[in-house]
Amino acid sequence: MAEANLISIFSATLSKKRVAELIMQGGDQPLDIQELYKHCFHSDQTIAFRAAWVLETIALTAPERFVPVLDLFLADFPKQDNRSCQRHFTKILMCIQDKKAPQSFREALARSDREALITAVFEWLIDPETPVAVSANCMDILYDFGGEFDWIREELWHQLVILMDRGSPALNSRGKRVFKKLNRK
Repeated sequence: MAEANLISIFSATLSKKRVAELIMQGGDQPLDIQELYKHCFHSDQTIAFRAAWVLETIALTAPERFVPVLDLFLADFPKQDNRSCQRHFTKILMCIQDKKAPQSFREALARSDREALITAVFEWLIDPETPVAVSANCMDILYDFGGEFDWIREELWHQLVILMDRGSPALNSRGKRVFKKLNRK
C-alpha cells in the first residue's frame, strides 16, 4: 500500500471495524508493515496515533506479521514522544514480554537494549505529563523487567508510592495490583 494511501486512510477517523479490515487486507495492495511502522513517528500526531493503533492490533492479533519490524520497534521504542502512541507502544511491549509470546518476540527482546527500554519506561512513568494508561502499562512492564534486573523492583516500589499519592483512581488501582505482586516476591 502506497504511503499516500496510508496518509489518506489515517487522516480519516478509524473504527475498530476499519482497523480489522486494514489488517486483513491482502490482494493487490496489502498493508506494508514497514510503511505502517514508519507512520507511527509521523509529524501529524493523529496519523501517528492511528498507525500505532493498527500496529498494536497487528502485534496482538497477527504477531507473525509484526516480526519484520520487531527489532526496529524495540530499538526505536525510547524515541516515541507522541503520548498517544506511547499507549500503543507500551501495550506492544507488554505483548512482547508476555510469557506466552511467540519465540520470535522473546528472542528479539533478549537481543534488544533492555536497559534503554527500561530507562524510557521509567522516564515515562515518572513524567507527570504521561497519560494514566501509559503510566499503568509502564508499571507492568517494569515489574516484568524486575525478574531480570533486581534493582528495578525496589525502584518501582518507591515510584509507586509517589505516583499513588497523586494518582487517579485508575492509576491507584493498577498501582495496588503491582504492589501486591511486588510484595509476594
